[in-house]
Amino acid sequence: MTQRSCLLFLLAVFIVSACVYLITRSIWMSAGIMIIIMLIDGALAQYDRRRLRRREEQRLREKETTTDTDDENTHSHE
Repeated sequence: MTQRSCLLFLLAVFIVSACVYLITRSIWMSAGIMIIIMLIDGALAQYDRRRLRRREEQRLREKETTTDTDDENTHSHE
């Protein structure tokens, strides 16, 4: 996460927490909502990293398979 997007995320969390505080008048409720939002964000970021890593691994496997097939084809003609 870049520094700017991190700051925007924290600003959004603060705004949501402030709104929840204004509605409920409970600092504990605001803190709880803030923690839940951060946990959800962390879980989504971790899921996204795993998904990207799996895609990259799949792409590399396909590339290796294609390279292996090409190597076999070039050797069979010799």
